[in-house]
Amino acid sequence: MKTATRPDNLEILGHLLQEDLQAKLSESIPVRVRCLLKEDTLAVLVQHRGEELPNSQEIFDFLEQTMLTEQTLLKLLLPDEPSISRPVKMYVRVAGQKQAYGSYSFTVTPPAPTKIAVTTSEDIPEVERLPDTIEQPGSREQEDLNREEESDEVEWESTPSTNVPEQFAEAPDFQEEPRGESDEEAEEIPASVPAASKKALIPLVVSGVGLSLAVFFGCLYVLTRPCVIGKCTAIVEAQNLRDQSTKTLQNPKSGQEVLAAQEQLVDAINLLEAIPPWSKEHATAEKLLKTYRQQNQDLDQMVTALKMAARASYKSQNPPHPASKWIEIQNLWREAIAQLEQLPKTSKFQPLAQAKIKSYKLSLEQIKQRLVQERQSLQTLKASKDAALIAQARQGVAQNVAHWQLVYATWQTALNSLQKIPQGTTVYQDAQKLLESYRPQMTAARDRKTQEQIAANTYNRGIHLAQLAKNYQADNQWSAAVTHWRNALSHVSQVPSDTFYYSKAQSLVEPYGGALQQAQGKLRSAVKVQQARRDLNQICSGTSQVCRYSINTNGIKVRLALSYVQRIKQTAMSADAKGDYKTRASLVDHISKLQEALETVSDNARISLEIYSPDGVLISRHRPG
Repeated sequence: MKTATRPDNLEILGHLLQEDLQAKLSESIPVRVRCLLKEDTLAVLVQHRGEELPNSQEIFDFLEQTMLTEQTLLKLLLPDEPSISRPVKMYVRVAGQKQAYGSYSFTVTPPAPTKIAVTTSEDIPEVERLPDTIEQPGSREQEDLNREEESDEVEWESTPSTNVPEQFAEAPDFQEEPRGESDEEAEEIPASVPAASKKALIPLVVSGVGLSLAVFFGCLYVLTRPCVIGKCTAIVEAQNLRDQSTKTLQNPKSGQEVLAAQEQLVDAINLLEAIPPWSKEHATAEKLLKTYRQQNQDLDQMVTALKMAARASYKSQNPPHPASKWIEIQNLWREAIAQLEQLPKTSKFQPLAQAKIKSYKLSLEQIKQRLVQERQSLQTLKASKDAALIAQARQGVAQNVAHWQLVYATWQTALNSLQKIPQGTTVYQDAQKLLESYRPQMTAARDRKTQEQIAANTYNRGIHLAQLAKNYQADNQWSAAVTHWRNALSHVSQVPSDTFYYSKAQSLVEPYGGALQQAQGKLRSAVKVQQARRDLNQICSGTSQVCRYSINTNGIKVRLALSYVQRIKQTAMSADAKGDYKTRASLVDHISKLQEALETVSDNARISLEIYSPDGVLISRHRPG
């Protein structure tokens, strides 16, 4: 059996559902709700713009709850047969689309019918002119959406959707049907009225009925707002939510709990804001709202700070980071601290804010240290690279030990700088690679420096020994001279090749060798002279002085002693006087042996010999054969 639900009722029903749904959603998401009764099923279409899709299930749950709790809406659905249940099919689609992307079904059973007082024509105030249509409240964005719906409504309604059962495959016609007079309206017009008059009265009657319905449902809307009739539970719920929020914020275990506490406070504010001005609890709600909004504003600052701190903490993970990122993280910590420091001194969140500020400042200090460390590491790496370039340049022109000492010291500076770069910096790995590259070059420079040092020491020692040999030669200390010449030659011969002093040392090998040979010759001569001196000393000295001598490498000069010559003469004269020829012969033999002995000394020493009389007259001369 079909019920006689009027199109006007469906239009009013759609408008009321739209108004409640729009109040739940934000004004930035305009919606359009249209209702249609077809084959005993109430179809409800919810359209919205496509740039922001609401949660379809939340919309269905809200509309179902609204239709089940609002008794007047049920009467609109089943005005003639209140005892029959009404199936409801809801759709949600994007404006301009032909197919719904969500649907939902349920059944409503209206309450027992109540008697409504009949309004007579005497109760309707006299008006000069009734409007043809009743203007419904709504935003400009909703009106624009309405116009968009009218342009694409038919296409959507005629397109089958997989979300719609077969009996609803043909979408209902949402186009406004022209209002005509029903049989009941025709019966209300007296028969005595002419047909032309009846036609003239029809618009007035329709307008009067529409105005009555608008007034009725307006009053119904006013009375169904929160805290208008009955006990005001919204304030109690709001206070409970706010108390829960405050309790959570006294000692939150995580940032998520702070966000949950804010959501509770926002829910409390929404409950209070829903209490209309005509409610007796409106003043209480406004007083609470003033406090709650201030707390929410403070909490917004805290949540903003927590989000910044969370971002800073997240960005700090997995170091190392470049200096630019540490600066970004540092700024986030500073902004988080600044947000918390801007909280009013009277805010209830001050204890939590102060604890967070202390924690954030510690984190900020750590980030500052990491930033300083990163910047210093970059500078240290650059200084090390610069030192390596200088070391390579010096190495290319280094010659003596002083040069290689400087090269080695420069490489050492480069390596020491790299070793100062700590882990946890972006350049640490680069520093390790450069260390592996620089170490062999520093080792080579150290070895070359050592080799040059050895060469320099050996060369300088050879020079020093040669100078000592010369000094000993000057003192005719040929034995010491030979020893030093020999050592000097050994040192200059041991200077390592491929060193700065090698060529210099090689230039000294030949002259030092010649000096050694000369010294050795002098030493041999000196040895002979010394031996000759010992022999001469033995010849010339005895029980009585026979002669005096002088000897050098040039010759031996022997001067017979006057006493010796006089004694020989006296002996000879005595032998001659006595005719002692044997004594005379012995004297001649003694003189011959003395001369032979002196010549033997001359031959052994390879030095010429000259024998002089006591008065300096040359007696004989002998040259070694």
